[in-house]
Amino acid sequence: MSEFPTQPNFKVIKKLGQGAFGAAYKVLNEDDNNFYVIKKILLKSAKENEINELKNEAKILSNLQSENIVKYYDSFTDNDSFNIIMEYCDGLDLRKFIDDHKKSNELIKKNIILHIISGICNGLKEIHKHNLIHRDLKPDNLFLNADLTVKIGDFG
Repeated sequence: MSEFPTQPNFKVIKKLGQGAFGAAYKVLNEDDNNFYVIKKILLKSAKENEINELKNEAKILSNLQSENIVKYYDSFTDNDSFNIIMEYCDGLDLRKFIDDHKKSNELIKKNIILHIISGICNGLKEIHKHNLIHRDLKPDNLFLNADLTVKIGDFG
């Protein structure tokens, strides 16, 4: 069941990234004043397999329930694109987290490393419980909230 019974009033805050299958945007839902991510693929420039992969990602995300997996809210098609609405992680990705520590020549504390590894394992446990594999698990696809809760994302 959709978390958004009617199409919300989204305001794009910034583009988060561009990938092979579309772009991701941080958006503000002006109806509930919360931030979300919309992953968008343009239908006119997309190949059929790209659209199918994005729809498959939406289907996969809708079945996964874990604090360590990016939460899926809804998906919809508008005039020119297929869109997935997902949880916005208010921290950064693990790649940036590691790079920031390298640049400042600061070691990551052991308890933080264990916390992150534990979160990744918990997320993978939920994924594997559904007989799925991620196929692109890397620091760029592991997102951290401000409290360092790790979220596995990008199931494309």
